[in-house]
Amino acid sequence: MAEFSASVYQNEFLPDGGTDVHAIVTVTATGAGSAGQSGSGEAGEIIIVDTSGSMGADGIRAAQTAAAAAIDQILDGVWFAVISGNDRAQLAFPASAEPVMVRMEPNARAAAKDAVSRFYADGGTAMGTWLRLAARVFATVPTLSQKHAILLTDGENQHETPEQLTATIEAVTGQFQCDCRGVGDRWQVAEVRRIATALLGTVDIIPARTRWPRCSRR
Repeated sequence: MAEFSASVYQNEFLPDGGTDVHAIVTVTATGAGSAGQSGSGEAGEIIIVDTSGSMGADGIRAAQTAAAAAIDQILDGVWFAVISGNDRAQLAFPASAEPVMVRMEPNARAAAKDAVSRFYADGGTAMGTWLRLAARVFATVPTLSQKHAILLTDGENQHETPEQLTATIEAVTGQFQCDCRGVGDRWQVAEVRRIATALLGTVDIIPARTRWPRCSRR
């Protein structure tokens, strides 16, 4: 299970007349891609990032930071991929027109983080398409016995009916596990909880960057 945390380091003292507090915010992830350390068979990890318009610039930045932290935690040798999703799903890494996964290694790690850094908010939201693509991507590596996904989203499923999402959840149930993480303080939990419950995952929140102190990038 992936766990995210944010640590803030700042000078608590201000000079006379000072109004700005500068801080360093560090986002870390643990447990992402750790599958494969025990048990038999190979492990696969897919990071799914909501890039719909409702995320906004701040939501995308928070999701990018969390996704990069998760990528850093995936063990070398683990099969992985990154999916970006709005009203359609796209394989963001590796860059391929067809579903595919690659093994984690230093060059792949850097390239995946570069792909994530270029995400921007646009379009609608259809989570079912993201889940179906994830199932297709996992299926490209038949030797996988441990399949885990992390879904980072604001939870507003605007371009699918509840029935369509239900059909997709039922179709992918049992194919992989999915932990869901909400972005921001206004995220919609109902649809995300349905996904996590069916796919044997957990639901939690990643704080929005707008709620963190003004900071310099790490």
